[in-house]
Amino acid sequence: MLRSLGLAVGLAATTGARSEEPAAASPVDVFPPLPVWDATFNVRGGGGYKDNVLLSAAAPDASSFLLAGLDLFVFRLPVGGTEFSAMVTGDFRRYLETPEAEKEQSVFVGFDVKQALGAGWKAGGAAQYFYFDQVFDASTTEDPELGIVKAVGHNVTVRPNVTRQFGAGTSIVLEGLAGWQFYEQPLDSHQDFGGRLTLRHETPWRAAFETWYEFDRRPYETRNETTATGVAIPGSRLTYQYHRLEGGWRQKWDAAGRWRTALRAGAEFNRDSGAGYYDYTRLLGSAQVRYVRDRWEVQASLRLNRYDYDVQTTNFDNPELRHKSTLVAGARAQWEFVKRLRAFAEFEREQSEGNDPADRYSANTVFAGFEYEF
Repeated sequence: MLRSLGLAVGLAATTGARSEEPAAASPVDVFPPLPVWDATFNVRGGGGYKDNVLLSAAAPDASSFLLAGLDLFVFRLPVGGTEFSAMVTGDFRRYLETPEAEKEQSVFVGFDVKQALGAGWKAGGAAQYFYFDQVFDASTTEDPELGIVKAVGHNVTVRPNVTRQFGAGTSIVLEGLAGWQFYEQPLDSHQDFGGRLTLRHETPWRAAFETWYEFDRRPYETRNETTATGVAIPGSRLTYQYHRLEGGWRQKWDAAGRWRTALRAGAEFNRDSGAGYYDYTRLLGSAQVRYVRDRWEVQASLRLNRYDYDVQTTNFDNPELRHKSTLVAGARAQWEFVKRLRAFAEFEREQSEGNDPADRYSANTVFAGFEYEF
């Protein structure tokens, strides 16, 4: 279309010159170039209620809360083969009736850069920083003796990557992983080293498929290996090895992209360097449906996890091998009732079940507020 328009403008300019009329505008004047850099900035605030702030199985502690947050996105169009994006997002909750967990907060900062190398190749990397101060169920992947804790820490992750594109819709991505997790007590700091191999394919009928394998070796700073009954072995150093295989399917169901769905499923296998006390198999899945129209957006999501432990038993009185399932279901609606100003409401239910009574808890959270885009 632009080429045809250029030819038409050129012909008009030539004809006008012969008749001594002013020349027509060039295509550059008709269609000014898009800015290479762009950014969006959102702030939000509101309040809500959670009926089990500390995820207790015996004595739920409910509280209302105030919330605030912000999102900053910066991105660069791939001019000259260079792509760049960055984001900063932060969330803060202040609980009004729960002194044991007065607040929860998190900050995420991420950068991603890629450079086209020609012949379908790209190279780049991503760097991420994450700060968190949140209630955390440490019994699932850390230590069943810890139970629910207030986790405070910092995470730094670097992921160099290389991409090979095959045609318009198929690519293979190889990523490295180096990460450092700094926890405050009672949790222990650790490192992560590994990588991921991803195969992606996009179809002409608005579907995208992914499958990936990831390996992660996680040495802990001070945690000891244990015997099969969970007794620490002095002088030893615990290391985890994760293997994860997942697949995903994203689909736009109409040309305008109003209806969208996403499905993921996979399995994770953890093996410790000791007697296998922390070994488990995790089955995971998630689903999301989203509808966008004009100033409305509605979405619902579901996440499921099933943990089966190879050596851990329920407790000393019950030799049955421990198992645990978690479910997180959520729904969100937002309405842009004034330009750049949106109202939102969200509900989330988190539920944990298992053959250990300490693993049986639920928490319901509802909140609403306003978000403004600058």
